Amino acid sequence: MTRNYSEPATVKHPVDYEVAHHYTSTHPRSPFVQRPVVMRLEPGLSRKLVGGELSEERPDGTAESTEIAPNELGAALSGLGVELTPDELAALVRHEQHRNEQGRPERGGPAD
Repeated sequence: MTRNYSEPATVKHPVDYEVAHHYTSTHPRSPFVQRPVVMRLEPGLSRKLVGGELSEERPDGTAESTEIAPNELGAALSGLGVELTPDELAALVRHEQHRNEQGRPERGGPAD
């Protein structure tokens, strides 16, 4: 299975996490503000929703990807254990529809 990140063996302080969290959750160029990013790890399976792509990867390297339309986000998120209120889901669907209309790239931040 692909390793998505690693943590160095150094001591971390709360401020280390707070600054990183603030940036990734608020900066307009953060990929986490640009599109939904959800990952669920289970024994023998990694499931991810990144923008409009739902993927599954297994330890043997096999992988599947499915394109998810904005109106399918509720079911995809629910399948990953994320439940949104109707207002939150409506806002996310509108955001994704707008992003698709603007032709923003799926990977990375906005085009320069």
